[in-house]
Amino acid sequence: MKRTLLGLTVTAVAGLATVVPATTASAAAGPDYCLDGYVWRQAGPTDYVCVRASARSQAAADNAAATRRWISGDQGPHTCVAGYVWRRAFAGDEVCVTPAVQWRTATDNAQASTRWVTTRLTVTSYVDPVEPGKPVLSDSDLPKIMIKGDHFNYGTTKLYIYRPNHQIIWQGTAKAAGHKGIAGGSFSAKTGVIDCQKLGSTDGFLAYAQAQDGLSGRWSDRYQVKVGCTVA
Repeated sequence: MKRTLLGLTVTAVAGLATVVPATTASAAAGPDYCLDGYVWRQAGPTDYVCVRASARSQAAADNAAATRRWISGDQGPHTCVAGYVWRRAFAGDEVCVTPAVQWRTATDNAQASTRWVTTRLTVTSYVDPVEPGKPVLSDSDLPKIMIKGDHFNYGTTKLYIYRPNHQIIWQGTAKAAGHKGIAGGSFSAKTGVIDCQKLGSTDGFLAYAQAQDGLSGRWSDRYQVKVGCTVA
């Protein structure tokens, strides 16, 4: 007898949509681009480095005071008065600030990529362990799809596997939390959906795995998977 391995015995989360909206994770930076607790620095019109609110306020104050801190000198008309140095938040930034602010600016620049909600997604597979004394399910020995993510906000992340027409095959949630050496919130979620690509099946159909950041609403890139195969 053959089994159709959609993996749909996994309990879906109540209240989630039955169709995933058409989305893209590569949209231009918006107000939700920074991880929770950070805002754009806006030291210049295209400065989207994510910083604490105090650093943004400092940048605005320094910008407002810029002309009062310039003199003509060995570095041209934007030579800083004594006690100040160029901020260098970006190329060509010659706003004069204290050395402490310059150091903070450089530190924020170096950590920029760790503060964005880039919603990175990967898909791997797993096999359910067989525990002594417990019944062995019919698909226990088959590889299933595991969804992993990082650079999410801490908290609940919505997960989907869906057809190209956006009809949902599986949906669930995962809790993004802090883990050593990984930027932002990260998670690993077992879906219970059979990984037909890993199984090496010749049938089944293509689908996509995708995640939505629970706080900002930002979507990850979609990850192609293969589901719905049959085996003897």
